[in-house]
Parts: sequence; structure tokens; C-alpha cells
Amino acid sequence: MTNTHALIIEDDINSAKVLAHLLARQGIESIIVTDTEQLEGQVNETPDLVFIDLEMPRMDGYEVLTELRGIQHYNEIPIVASSVHTGEIHRVRDAGFTSFIGKPLAKDIFPGQLARILSGENVWEI
Repeated sequence: MTNTHALIIEDDINSAKVLAHLLARQGIESIIVTDTEQLEGQVNETPDLVFIDLEMPRMDGYEVLTELRGIQHYNEIPIVASSVHTGEIHRVRDAGFTSFIGKPLAKDIFPGQLARILSGENVWEI
């Protein structure tokens, strides 16, 4: 998966680093945004996929999704919710996320989940 880039929007730096590490193991570079106020400076770039935590200060993941979907070049990008709030999976789907992966991320199944998402499949796994 060379030249694949991900945007990680996650307020918990440890969770963001774990996700970035798992992505790097699959050859995917990532940019981490831990504060949604810094998001504006990152959205001009077009990543191949986006991971968003649902519970963050200032803007929650649903608000971030709305902001991103309002930017034309983000309309075709897979936007994945990643959260410990697995009970939100139906709300996530209804909100327009492409996929949902529950936390903690499982390093043994994450590569398969990632490959399916990048191939255009919607993944809904808690």
C-alpha cells in the first residue's frame, strides 16, 4: 500500500500513536490531528482515508464528519469511526461514516479490516 496516506483525528495521543503504528506496519503514512481546532490546516491535503474518534472536546466525531463531508474532495474518501463506544455503531452508520472499527484495535485483524476499507468495502466491526 505504498503512497497511501491517512488522516487520524484523535484527541488521545496514545490511541493516535497506536493507530499510526498499525498503519505504518501496512506501509501507510499518517498525519495525526489531536485538536480539532488544528483540523483546518490539514484538510487541504487529500488523504486516502480518515479515522475519527467519536468523543473529543470542542467537536465530536459527528461534527468533524459533517465538516469533512462539506469539502468536495472528501466526499469519496472512506471516513472510519474508531471508538470504544461500540453502542454507537448504528448512529455512526446513519451519520454517514463509511465504516466503524471498535477500540481497542486488534492488531491481528486490523490489516484485513484496512485492506477491505481501502478496496471499497464498508467494515462494521466492534
